[in-house]
Amino acid sequence: MRHKLYFTICILLIIIPLVFGSILYLVYRPDTYISRFILSSMEAGNLSKARSQLIICYPVLSYLSKNYLPDCCWAFSLESCLALVLHNSERVVVSSLIISAAFLSLMETLQVTPLIPGTFDVFDIVIELAAIVISGIIINSIRKRCFYEKNN
Repeated sequence: MRHKLYFTICILLIIIPLVFGSILYLVYRPDTYISRFILSSMEAGNLSKARSQLIICYPVLSYLSKNYLPDCCWAFSLESCLALVLHNSERVVVSSLIISAAFLSLMETLQVTPLIPGTFDVFDIVIELAAIVISGIIINSIRKRCFYEKNN
């Protein structure tokens, strides 16, 4: 039963940030592949009006939501996914943190080259590392509750 609960929570910690990050991309980044794909089959006029209003009313939140929050969501989901895949490992959180950090740093650094579209930003790496650490802390506390607490 506890393994099933752990699995379910991890799946939610993967899916919810991915959906949230996708929504943020859809709302704030009309120039991304995901936005173009989704909006190609929809009427985008109302979304454009809502996007303009959000940017006018909440400029700082809009800036963070456009530039950093989706990356945090992807990093959080990556860490959660790796923790789920490596759940039988003795050092699951440390292993998944190291793999996530290396992968995210590599992907961000590759944006300097023409291989990966995007803009290299050191602050992106800092934000993504914070997201994977937060995810690791959450996963570790869930693991402790699901597998090591005998009193419940």
